[in-house]
Amino acid sequence: MRATFGEYMRKLRNKSNMTLTQPGAQPDINSGALSKIETEKKQLDEKILRKLAKVFDLNLEKLKDEFFSEKIAYN
Repeated sequence: MRATFGEYMRKLRNKSNMTLTQPGAQPDINSGALSKIETEKKQLDEKILRKLAKVFDLNLEKLKDEFFSEKIAYN
């Protein structure tokens, strides 16, 4: 089974050796909200994808693909 977007985000953060507070220090990224996204208690607002891509040094299109593929599968 494929990981959820929240699990994907947690893996990225752990792979980067970051705490929840480190990406949360970026403007518009709340560490509490990020925790809820990782535990599937909240859905990510797609407006912060660009910021997350920058924080985790990812290709924005790849991150969008992960995000939108889950949204499509969920609906």
